Amino acid sequence: MDILIDDALTSEAVREKNKGCLLYAEHAKPDLTKEALRLGLNDSQARALTATLEQKLCLVQGPPGTGKTKICAAIARFHTSYTDAVCVAAQSNGAVDELLVRCQQQGVEVVRVGRNITPEYEATLASVNVDHIIQDQIGWMSKTC
Repeated sequence: MDILIDDALTSEAVREKNKGCLLYAEHAKPDLTKEALRLGLNDSQARALTATLEQKLCLVQGPPGTGKTKICAAIARFHTSYTDAVCVAAQSNGAVDELLVRCQQQGVEVVRVGRNITPEYEATLASVNVDHIIQDQIGWMSKTC
């Protein structure tokens, strides 16, 4: 599994939004050994988690079965402990859906943006799809106004 790191997101707005996580990364420099063990991460995955403390954008890539989804969910869970939101993306709807389900299993609240939820995840993810959330809000507003 390769970890590609891009320092392209350096705008002031991005830095301000991520200040909590970046300050945590700059000052605390935690030993993530216990966290990695708790999550069942291998050495490569543990290095990926550590790398995300020092970078604004990380791309996790590798062949099937190397634990990309597992580490991405772990990264999302870890960072949502210190920031308001984390954006995760994948190359297909199915990969996004699998990643969001894994994030939910890690205790991360998710919002899915996009259409065409993979049928096997429809029951799990329909209520967190942004379209569904908007419709719920419109319905609630029409009942209360």
